[in-house]
Amino acid sequence: MLDIYVPDVPTAPRPLLVWIHGGGWFSGDKALPPGMGTLLRGYDLASINYRLSNEAIFPAQIYDCKSAIRFLRAHAREFDIDPMRIGVWGESAGGQLASLLGTTNGRAEYEPLGASLGGSSAVQAVCDWFGPSDFVHNLEFHGFTIHAESLLFGSTNSSSATEEMFASPAEQIGHAPLVPFLIMHGELDPYVPVQQSEVLYQKLRAAGAPARLVIIPKGGHGNGWFRNHDDLAMVYNFFDRCFMSSNPKLIMPVTLTPVPRVVTTASLLVATTRPSH
Repeated sequence: MLDIYVPDVPTAPRPLLVWIHGGGWFSGDKALPPGMGTLLRGYDLASINYRLSNEAIFPAQIYDCKSAIRFLRAHAREFDIDPMRIGVWGESAGGQLASLLGTTNGRAEYEPLGASLGGSSAVQAVCDWFGPSDFVHNLEFHGFTIHAESLLFGSTNSSSATEEMFASPAEQIGHAPLVPFLIMHGELDPYVPVQQSEVLYQKLRAAGAPARLVIIPKGGHGNGWFRNHDDLAMVYNFFDRCFMSSNPKLIMPVTLTPVPRVVTTASLLVATTRPSH
C-alpha cells in the first residue's frame, strides 16, 4: 500500500519523492512521512509500506519497493508525475532500501520473479538517513540491529554471505548506473554506526557518483533527529538541485507548511482514481 500527496500547484508534470519508513524491517508504517513541505516546492510525495520481516524475509522488502516505483510510474499521468524525476528518501531500514533502489537500477535480479513488470523501477536520486549499507562486514552493528538483521534474513544464526551482499547497497555500487546521493547520519547513532554511511559514501565517490555525506554532531538515531528545519532544508535543496533547476547553484527558499490538495491511498495491485473535490 502507498499514500500519495498531491500539491495544489499549476505546474505539471511534477517530480515525485517516495518516502520509505524505518523500523528495523519488522515495524513501522507509511503514516506521517516527513517532507510535507516539498508539496509547496512543486513535488508530489508518496509514502509506501513494504512487507515486514514477520511477514516475509528479504528480498521481499526490496521487491515491494521496486513494485511501488513501477506502480507510481505507470500511474504518472493520473497524478501529474514526471516519470523521469523520481527520488527516494528513507530512514534506518528505509534508508537501506532507498540506497538499494539507487544502486540497483535496471538489475533484473532485484525484481520479483514472475512479476508483470510493466515499466521501470529506476530512481533518479536518493536521500539516505542513517541506513545500514554493508551487512557483509557489519561495521560494529549493535545488539538491536543484529537482532533486526537476523529477522530480516530469517535466521537466528548468521545469514549467508550471498544474502548479506545482495542486501548491501555498498556492495552493489558499480553494477548499475550511478545516481546522486545525499547521506545523513548521527555521529552518536547507537544502533547503526556512522561507519555504515561513511563506507557507502566512500564507495560512491570512488565510483564517480555525485554524493554528499552529512554527519550530524552528537546526533542519534531517529526519535526527533533530522526532522528539524535545517536538516530538512538540506534534503529539500538536494532534491531541488537534482530535479528543479538546470543551474545546480540555485537553491530555492525553504518552507515547511504543508498544503496538500489530495491524499490518496493506493493499492499496488489495484489502480485508484483521483478523488473529486
